[in-house]
Amino acid sequence: MFTSFILENQTTKQKVEFGQSFTSEYVFRSDEIDIGSVNTDQNTYSYPYQVGVSISNTTIKTRTVAIKGYVFYVPSVAELQAVDGENGRVLAEIITKKIEEKKAVLNALVIPDDYLRMYIGDYYIEGKPDESIKYGKTQAENNEYFCAFLIEMYCSNPMFRKVQETVSNISSSNGLFHFPLILKPHGIPMSYRRSYQLIYAENEGNATIGGIIYIEAKSTVENLEIVNVTTGEKIKINKTLTAGEKIDINTNDGNDKGIFGTIGLVTENYYKYWDFGNKWMKFPQGLSLIGYSTENESERFVDIKIEMYPEKYNLEVE
Repeated sequence: MFTSFILENQTTKQKVEFGQSFTSEYVFRSDEIDIGSVNTDQNTYSYPYQVGVSISNTTIKTRTVAIKGYVFYVPSVAELQAVDGENGRVLAEIITKKIEEKKAVLNALVIPDDYLRMYIGDYYIEGKPDESIKYGKTQAENNEYFCAFLIEMYCSNPMFRKVQETVSNISSSNGLFHFPLILKPHGIPMSYRRSYQLIYAENEGNATIGGIIYIEAKSTVENLEIVNVTTGEKIKINKTLTAGEKIDINTNDGNDKGIFGTIGLVTENYYKYWDFGNKWMKFPQGLSLIGYSTENESERFVDIKIEMYPEKYNLEVE
């Protein structure tokens, strides 16, 4: 299990840290955190005399995360020294006031209208609170020393997504011209070119995902085609690209999926250049062999980069 995590309100960007020591802002116990599980719907069919059924499609459903933690306050040495044994009521009032202040921070963080993001290690999961925070009502869970609380988060996307993207450069340029300039007998290298017609892109998660393919032409590039050899999917752009022209292809599911091109300061939808045989390229778990080609043998004049955020069904965080 994990020993710490961070909750972030995606609207206000307010963050709160949760841990298992009193140096954390709020504390929790591992046995009181339920990150839920992924539900699925199996669509099946059968034919006469078939034993069992055949699965035609699997739909990944949602997940609910339940966080039970504790609001607490540890008095400082100065506060303890200022209160003697006969004035314990004053110390209790100080602690109660501090706990109320920390509860107000949580109330501002967890708002049903706003998305919450839960960071665990290198991954996060996002969802909306089912309701406002529930606080303990009994003396055992709400007293002058601490107050228990419960946050329940409905995750429409049940996957844990990696915070830092994974980048694969299929083709790129790297400058070598630097100051101070040192003259050499065999000449001055201005740059070197690294071009791969085939390269492996790694998805280190355990779910098939989309990605963002960034393309930039350095000269005239005719009818660029990118192929995922592993899955057989391809993306062909029926257009002659000019120097400096950029194309972004987002194959992730959702509102951001699409293809857009930029020339100078003008960006427009490039779906009109989309080949009818194209697929919104996906990357299964492990390595995918990616290749590219052009119709005018201009492979060396195009930079291609693939960016993806691996996803996991469950985390193995110590």
